[in-house]
Order: sequence, then C-alpha cells, then structure tokens
Amino acid sequence: FERDSTAFADSMDTSVIASRGDRLALVRLDQPSGEFDMTLFIVAGCDDHDRLTVWETFGGEQLQDAHDELDRRWVEQGGDHDQAEFTVLAEILPSLEGIRYASRRIKKWMKPSRRRPGLLYLPARACVLYQPLGVVGIITPWNYPVYLAIGPLVGALAAGNRAMIKMSAFTPATAMVMRKMMAEIFAEDQVAVIGGAPGLGSAFSKLEWDHLVFTGSTSVGRHVMRAAADNLTPVTLELGGKSPAIIAPGMALAEAVPPIAFGKVFNMGQTCVAPDYVLCPRPVVDEFVARFSDVLGEMYPTMADNE
Repeated sequence: FERDSTAFADSMDTSVIASRGDRLALVRLDQPSGEFDMTLFIVAGCDDHDRLTVWETFGGEQLQDAHDELDRRWVEQGGDHDQAEFTVLAEILPSLEGIRYASRRIKKWMKPSRRRPGLLYLPARACVLYQPLGVVGIITPWNYPVYLAIGPLVGALAAGNRAMIKMSAFTPATAMVMRKMMAEIFAEDQVAVIGGAPGLGSAFSKLEWDHLVFTGSTSVGRHVMRAAADNLTPVTLELGGKSPAIIAPGMALAEAVPPIAFGKVFNMGQTCVAPDYVLCPRPVVDEFVARFSDVLGEMYPTMADNE
C-alpha cells in the first residue's frame, strides 16, 4: 500500500516551518536537487481568540474522512476491508480521544494560575501566564503514522503553537492523506505536513524550532538530539524501551497469557510499549511458553491469509 505510492515523496513540493521567537522560516526543498531555499517572514503570535478558533476547527470528522480515504486506497490495491478496520482501533480512536481530552480542558489550561508571592512581597499578587512557545516540529515514525502525528499535534495546538509534521519516508500514501486533511482544516502557516525525502530528516532536525518532538528508534533519537542541541532547541524524545510483563506467583496463566500475547503481536509487534520480555516464576516457565505458543497459534494459524 505504501510502496506503491512512493512517487509522492519524489514529486512533493516540501515546506518546512521553523521559528525562534517571532521569526518563522519557510524552507522549500526543490526536487530533485535537494537544495534548500530559505525565506524569512514575520508571524504574529496566537492570541486567546485565535487559539480557540483554531482548536474548534480540529475535530473528528476529518479523521474519519482520512480513515475512509486510507481504507479505499487499501482495498483498491487488493487489501481486505476488515484488515483496514485495524486502523480505527490503533490510530483513529486514540487520536480522537486525545482531541476530546484536550477539548474539554483547553479553556482551563489557558487560565492564569495563581501563586503565593510570599510574606516578603505582600500585598503583591502573583500568577503564571501560560504562553505559546512558537513553532513545534514533529517527526513521525512509520509504525503509527496517524496517531503519532495527531497526538503531538494536539498538545502543540492546545498550547497555542503552530506546527509542522514530517511524516516518515516509508509512509508516503499516509502522508498524502494527512497533508490533504490538514490543508482542509488549517492554513499552511498554522499546521503543515511534509513527506519523507532523502536528507530531509536531518535537515528538519537542524532547524531552529521552538520545540522538537521525535518518536522513533534510540539510535536516530541520538542524532536528532545532537542536531537540536546546536540550536539549544528543547526536545521531547519518545524512544520506546524494554517493557516487561510481570506474572505474580499464583496468577492463573490462562488469564495472563492471552493479553500478553495480544500486546506483543499487536500491529505486527511494532508498538514501542509492547511486552519485550516476561518475568515469570521459574516453576511455571514451561507452562507459560506452551500456553503462549498455543495462543499465538490460534491468532496466526498460518503465515499467510490470517484473519
């Protein structure tokens, strides 16, 4: 599905937005030379009214349309419609929940937070005024290309920022759908989406973002943080890790094994918080292995045509 759409990455007119203070840089990647042409222009900060207006345009209807488009493309290329419903569980529902969570709280988050100034400063008053950072760069991996783009974007928009999402080079079809969806909701200088291209990830990390969010492998995360350090750009890294499943003594393995197996193979095992290893009482290790093998055999009786 993704491989058949790689021409998108080659033909796309790529824009990269970066900011430091009130500067916004629009960088265009000219294909196929790969040379960058940077133009600077001024962008006014988002006031409270603009912040709420932008947020109210961001809802679930567009996500459903994006899912339908991805579903259609998948079926056109020979995929099973039932398999496409996995996207609803893994990508659409978590994205919608994040939007709803922020929607119910954004007005509260925007309010000043009062503080006690201390006896020395009485009768003074003190409060914290929460203000946007500026422009947030979001680097999205290939395993959850929708949810791991929408999730960080929700936080960036709720805080009043602008954002640019760089999709993975391995998900060009999804990037095309995401870019179309965002263009229907936001102006390009509010939220922009670009696809992958050779050398673009490195160039993206080196720009002077006000904050940079990266989800991916530890090895690539080191490069991202090193590039951001040159600009003193604050970085949020989500690199996964070693996630144990712990079976307590006396736990019924008939109840413990199925959810562990499901979590391990969900999304073909490409989930950063999937169980990486099991801490199991030694006397029941053999029973655990046997039950685990049986459960996986029921989930995937053959290597092809699994439902």
